[in-house]
Amino acid sequence: MITATCHRLALPEPPGWRWQPATDWAGDQPVLPDLPASVEPAVLADAGVPAEVVQRFAHLIVEVIQGRRKPGGLETVFDPAALQALTARLPVLRPLGCRLASIRAQAPRPGVVEVTLRLAGTRSIAVALRAVGQGRDWRCTALVIG
Repeated sequence: MITATCHRLALPEPPGWRWQPATDWAGDQPVLPDLPASVEPAVLADAGVPAEVVQRFAHLIVEVIQGRRKPGGLETVFDPAALQALTARLPVLRPLGCRLASIRAQAPRPGVVEVTLRLAGTRSIAVALRAVGQGRDWRCTALVIG
């Protein structure tokens, strides 16, 4: 029987706020930050998957969706099918103004990590990816965008 351990990467809490009907709604809403650089890299327990690998894939996907990075630059770390899945959804995702809201990762076995992202914008988008590592090199082998 194969077991997997799921770890949640901690994001800093948004500033506390209380809804006040008399104020402008848009101006009072807390903004969830991108994953900050201050998050300490930890190792996903038993599988030896560095947390910075998870963070790197999350940031690459968000940067492509936000238009800050060209999809062609991901050819070295994404399989062609995974890259095609991302580029096919760009016309729908870019207008939504997505930013990273949460990350969850699990390592079903050593050298493999499965990551789910929640992107927040005008609506929430779920992203799931599977990355396989050999030594220090990691490659996204599967990507699904909801």
